[in-house]
Amino acid sequence: MLIHPTHRKIVALFKEHVASGKHLEIIQQDMDDFHQLIQRTQKAMERHKGIYRILLRIMNRSKTGTGYLESDLLVISHIEKAFARAERKRLDITIRNAILIPILSKLLRWIDHTEKERDE
Repeated sequence: MLIHPTHRKIVALFKEHVASGKHLEIIQQDMDDFHQLIQRTQKAMERHKGIYRILLRIMNRSKTGTGYLESDLLVISHIEKAFARAERKRLDITIRNAILIPILSKLLRWIDHTEKERDE
């Protein structure tokens, strides 16, 4: 189970792509770019943007065909497990970034909005 919405979105896009009958063609350059991205930055936003760019490149390269579904689903499963491992490795940060910060920011906007209404 994935916690972070960005991770869930990336996996869902892959699954949707395969469900539409297209094959995932992941090449060594994709893997190299991914490893360089992970080593280059610790900022989650930069990583997510980079992973998303790699995802789009893979999806644009993919071809329609038959006989790919099982291997593509296996690749997606590995990606999903990698995201889950990364989330569990720093569960406190994952929960903070995916759950607490969005709730607190919405709460602060709501408080700010009610104060403005009260002042009027």
